[in-house]
Amino acid sequence: MLKGFKFFSNQYFLLGVILIIAFLVRAYKIDSPIADWHSWRQADTAAVTRNFIKEGLNPFYPKFDDMSGISEHPIPNPNRFRFVEFPIYNIATLPLYLFFGIADKYPRLVSVLFSLGSIIFLYLICKRYSGAGTSLLIALFYSLLPFNIFFSRTTLPEPTFLFFALGMMYFVDKWIWEGRLAWGILGVIFTAMAFLAKPWAIFFTPPLIYSLIVRFGIRRIPKKFFFFAVFSLLPFIFWRLWILQQPEGIPASSWLLNSDNIRFRPAFWWWLVSERLGREILGATGLVLFIIGLVVKPK
Repeated sequence: MLKGFKFFSNQYFLLGVILIIAFLVRAYKIDSPIADWHSWRQADTAAVTRNFIKEGLNPFYPKFDDMSGISEHPIPNPNRFRFVEFPIYNIATLPLYLFFGIADKYPRLVSVLFSLGSIIFLYLICKRYSGAGTSLLIALFYSLLPFNIFFSRTTLPEPTFLFFALGMMYFVDKWIWEGRLAWGILGVIFTAMAFLAKPWAIFFTPPLIYSLIVRFGIRRIPKKFFFFAVFSLLPFIFWRLWILQQPEGIPASSWLLNSDNIRFRPAFWWWLVSERLGREILGATGLVLFIIGLVVKPK
């Protein structure tokens, strides 16, 4: 009898329950049309996968349904090229389109599955440093935050990116501390995929650099980790060099570098802290707990 209760308190059983709950809340009306927030970007992403069906799979020439000028200095785009992230997410969605037909629920389902993988990686990363109890709580909060629920079922590449970025953190960190070649190989694969999905993977690397410094010292970091960094970034570099050959298909992005001069102004901080973090992601209570977590020194 007691053994049965122990099973239900098993950390992996509880993680499984969290994953089931996370899936159920994300599967609600999963067949909804692409008409929600950021619908224009979702429609463009869905068009790339749909055109892989109509015109054949060629990941080096992703196409959407717009010939207008989308580049920094708008020029016609008669071939309808859509050069942003490498179409990993679209390729992952393609088999569902091939077997079951084109429908809005399938790209949403792929995003949901990637988000469940992200929950697992987040749990494993936190477990290494904070223990099973804290990690389960983190996985539960991550699973049920309304902002996460919404974006982890959208037709966007972000859930795919988060899966590979968190996988990068998990495998590279294990490689740093345990030294097994298998972790290094998986680290290379996940790092390359993360950067191909989104270059914002760079913001996930400081904890890994910190682990390297703590493990080896700043002057004794083995050369293999520098080779790892170069090798992992090569696919992303080649992809960027490739898409530069067709500038008409690269969307304008100068706004990311503050071309509109709005960054770091009062309105920017209001949007970031009050609107995005405070209202949409964490809520007022969660924002207070988040700030406390930043300033309180762990025991």
